[in-house]
Amino acid sequence: MTVKYGEMENLVTPTISIDQYKPKIGEANETVVIAFEVAFEQPAKDLSNLIETDVTDHLDVDVSEGPNSNGKYMVFLEVNRDEKLFEKIMDIMKVVSQVTAITEWNYSYFKGDQSRELTLENLGETVLDNSDEYVLRYSNNDETNESLERVKELAGL
Repeated sequence: MTVKYGEMENLVTPTISIDQYKPKIGEANETVVIAFEVAFEQPAKDLSNLIETDVTDHLDVDVSEGPNSNGKYMVFLEVNRDEKLFEKIMDIMKVVSQVTAITEWNYSYFKGDQSRELTLENLGETVLDNSDEYVLRYSNNDETNESLERVKELAGL
């Protein structure tokens, strides 16, 4: 089924999630998950199909099995974390904008406390497009903090 311009108006939430879900393909330092919140199951499937057929540079697209706590269905899109990540995100959003009629998008992101306007500049400030930098910034810190907390606990501190 082909989705037409504006056909999904008022069905997709204008704030997407970037890098807040664990990927099915690869590790978090290699793969970024972009998530869309959609009002109903069939439009979520339609959006998934649109992305799968019209967006060439992606790893996987999937629809949640059921609604989330807000009663909405999630469409998860996985893309490689690389130097073209921000361009890929913006290209994806151009396609999605055509069917949703949303012209201004926001996004929430990993370790972010509030959503931001979706622009190349903001993505560059908040989302890591380098796998090695991701490992250095997040993986080691989390493991080190957990290890330190465990040592403190065992030492009775």
